[in-house]
Amino acid sequence: MINSESMIITTEVVSAVFMTVILCGSIFGNSGGDRVTRFFRCCLISTIIGAVLDAVSYVVDGKMENEILLILINMATYITWVLIVLIFAFYIISLVEKKVAVHGKVILPVAIITGLCVLLCIIGSFNGRLVYLEDGYFVEGPWGNLISFALCACTVYLYVILFIYRKALEFSSFIVIAAFLLFPFLDTIISIYLEIDYSYPILAVAFMVIYVVIQEKTVAEGFVRKKIFEETTYTDPLTREKNLRAYDEIIKADVRGGAKGMVHFKLSDGSAENTGRFAEVVRNCFEGADIFRTAEDEFEMIFYRRGEAAFKKKMSDFGDILREDGIGASFEYEYSEE
Repeated sequence: MINSESMIITTEVVSAVFMTVILCGSIFGNSGGDRVTRFFRCCLISTIIGAVLDAVSYVVDGKMENEILLILINMATYITWVLIVLIFAFYIISLVEKKVAVHGKVILPVAIITGLCVLLCIIGSFNGRLVYLEDGYFVEGPWGNLISFALCACTVYLYVILFIYRKALEFSSFIVIAAFLLFPFLDTIISIYLEIDYSYPILAVAFMVIYVVIQEKTVAEGFVRKKIFEETTYTDPLTREKNLRAYDEIIKADVRGGAKGMVHFKLSDGSAENTGRFAEVVRNCFEGADIFRTAEDEFEMIFYRRGEAAFKKKMSDFGDILREDGIGASFEYEYSEE
């Protein structure tokens, strides 16, 4: 029969693998590198480390003679759990900061409490107050429960912060974060009264929910904002064609290469009406071409789809179209085979 210790070890190993998959999805599945995503990844990394350390502590407990190493493993497990709470607090604040300004001092109480908890973990590991040996096995001391309750105090504080800034989060995000913050309470109750600890498996499920409900959406929103910014940066607002900056970068990179026709247009009238009509005619006549407004009354065009003879015929026909439409513009062109 599988005992509770074996079940904990198994679930923690599975949880570590599960969170590693989520971490890989976050890193390789998207290019998000904003502050929110970085804190989320830090939460995952620290939780993976904690799950592995906790599983190792169960495996070696009562089977290893090196007492110092056992102490260090148990101490690292406690410290990792404390750091998870601190990093997740930063993750919450970074989510809120996407919508409203938040003063950095908001996170200070959590930082102070978790800092004191780390000191208790270090000191208590060596004075027997955090864990102590009994018949060759480590037993949690009074400071272990103290740290758990201190982390619960952090959770209560984070609930207050979450309530204050609830309007800065979408309802689904608010519910997921609020549910996640229950885990320190659950961890305390389970570990104290039932003497088993499934914190890391629960965290694995929680991080999956956060990844699906919040994190992927955050990355997608960031990607959309980036595309909008790039479009604004490289697009002429009047004609919606590419601007001089885009022209310079494309010419510098010459990403397409090969044979192409290059045309320089000069408008006789740089008014908004004439410029807009001209841009529309060029768009309709040269589908697939790169069109750039490089000055108030000047355009450049790179056309890739025809051979030299066909390109010159196209340009001759285009001159007739301009005259028929009454658009004042002249142009010069050349054809390059390279």
